[in-house]
Amino acid sequence: MSDTKISALAAAPTLSGTEEFPINQGGVSRKATAAQIRALANTLAEPVAINAPATLNQDHYGKILHVKTAGTITLPPAPSTTEVLRILNGSAPAGNVTASIGDTGAEVKVGPGKDVTFLSISSGWVRMQPAVEAGGSTSAPFLKGRYYPISASARVVSSGSPTTAANTIYFQAFLLPADANVSALAAQITTAGVAGSTGMLAIYAANTNTMQPTGAPILTGAAPFAADATGVKSVDATVSGVLFGGTVYFMALHASAGFKLYVDETTTANYLLGNPSASIGATMGRGLRTSAGAFPIGTWPDMTSVSTYADSSYFFGSFKVA
Repeated sequence: MSDTKISALAAAPTLSGTEEFPINQGGVSRKATAAQIRALANTLAEPVAINAPATLNQDHYGKILHVKTAGTITLPPAPSTTEVLRILNGSAPAGNVTASIGDTGAEVKVGPGKDVTFLSISSGWVRMQPAVEAGGSTSAPFLKGRYYPISASARVVSSGSPTTAANTIYFQAFLLPADANVSALAAQITTAGVAGSTGMLAIYAANTNTMQPTGAPILTGAAPFAADATGVKSVDATVSGVLFGGTVYFMALHASAGFKLYVDETTTANYLLGNPSASIGATMGRGLRTSAGAFPIGTWPDMTSVSTYADSSYFFGSFKVA
């Protein structure tokens, strides 16, 4: 092989990054991998201009993506290798760029002139720096191992909660102030259901155009909880997942029968969802629900095309940070 021309060699398949190349480094012969060469090239890379909407792929890994128009940039499913994506909103003052995480449905708003960096790890894409609306701010990170309520301004009470309807899903909107790696979901039952009653908890992404739950749930409890006894019900998530700060989500409660939970007596959810009338106070719906009895408990639906209704059947939940 030593006397074979390179042009006569067989073409290599897709490179993995472990391939070795000879180099001259300061007069000393050494070897380098394809991954090392790519890392160096990334540090020297010029921004690549793209227009939204667009769906990214492996050709965009390691590049600075200068998005020239407002719209949605969809990330591909996170690869098994460690990769970096950096998105810069250069559409100012046209509007926001939405970075959509393709395999979870989570969305991050990137204001004009701002940027966000994602790193792929074994559990998916993780945001490496905050991205907020122009003029916005971020807060300190959550503390590992603690539970946090879905509202920071709620007056939580044990009375006044409407009884859930069987086989119905209820949604509470909430806004995270910082990124959180969520490992469990919880709620507290104040009035038990009949023997054998169960409930389920999940988190859905919000459609930023309609402020409705959309897609399949991002996180789900690993199993139903018993709703035929009062007390705190905490269920581990099937897989821990990162929720992004500055983003609206919905906590979902799926009920098999009628029971009551601790509730948020304020109109926190309406701050996020809005209200079609100028009414204030008890007349304002505090949550959303599906049609009563439409979804037998056991599985979670894709909410993309499912209608929801403003409802006073609100509840109050929390999540645990891994």
